[in-house]
Amino acid sequence: MPYITIHGLRHTHATMLLRNGMSVNAVAERLGDDPATIYETYGHVTPRMQFDAVRMTAQAYQI
Repeated sequence: MPYITIHGLRHTHATMLLRNGMSVNAVAERLGDDPATIYETYGHVTPRMQFDAVRMTAQAYQI
């Protein structure tokens, strides 16, 4: 298992929560930050999030 710092665990935790659909407000409250900070720091898009966005768009438009 690779070495990871406490900050790395925090970042991974936030990213996983966002990736799994937890609201930014809930993640912000959990981490003690404001939502703008969460968007700026942890809101980067993972490949899975891009795939899910395409899938949800296709479902919405019945493509």
